Amino acid sequence: MKVTALAAYFLIGGQCLKNHDEVVLSTLQVSKYKSGSICKGLSYEEARCHCTHKECVSTLLSKKLIRSYEILRSWVDMPLYVTSLYRCPRHNADIGGAELSYHKKGEAIDFEVESVFNKIGKEKFLEIAKVSGFTYYVYYPSKKIIHLDVRDQGGNL
Repeated sequence: MKVTALAAYFLIGGQCLKNHDEVVLSTLQVSKYKSGSICKGLSYEEARCHCTHKECVSTLLSKKLIRSYEILRSWVDMPLYVTSLYRCPRHNADIGGAELSYHKKGEAIDFEVESVFNKIGKEKFLEIAKVSGFTYYVYYPSKKIIHLDVRDQGGNL
């Protein structure tokens, strides 16, 4: 894992997380950039852990996930409303997340999909997600939320 400076993290010259596989940022480092974009359609506020624990001061994001998100977002050509991306281990446990959750590695993203499914349909969306680089999904129909991740093994897309 490589720790990088803020300038390499936010959208610089159209590149996200340039030359890094993962980025760990302290929320103290980025507090003045809370309105900053990681890439088109994804803000730091959406990506960070949403817990209230004082010791939660970092955000871990996978370059592969960000790239896949960018491709997916451009194909569906509409906003994707993120409900969860990075979760610190404590927050993940507090909300009943899986012990081996990909959110803890910054390799998973959840978002609302009702408007997207209404526009292009679930099957087309999943085809686009697969082509975009996502490898696994879980759909929660009662919440109209989908979980996508970029795991290397055991995918279902």
